[in-house]
Amino acid sequence: MDALAIHVERRRDTTPADADAAGAQLSALIKNTIGVTASTVVQDPDTIERSLGKMRRVIDTRTC
Repeated sequence: MDALAIHVERRRDTTPADADAAGAQLSALIKNTIGVTASTVVQDPDTIERSLGKMRRVIDTRTC
């Protein structure tokens, strides 16, 4: 079964506990809006690689 993981950064002024709660709310909103179950990974600020060229929005790690 395929899995969808969404990686987001928390704001600098947000506590990790509040960020985790917001991540859970984001997962619920995605499920309720489009019907897809997604896990949300909340990371510290400035930990997600920035793109230097073309945006890399989807990373497909499935094997055929």
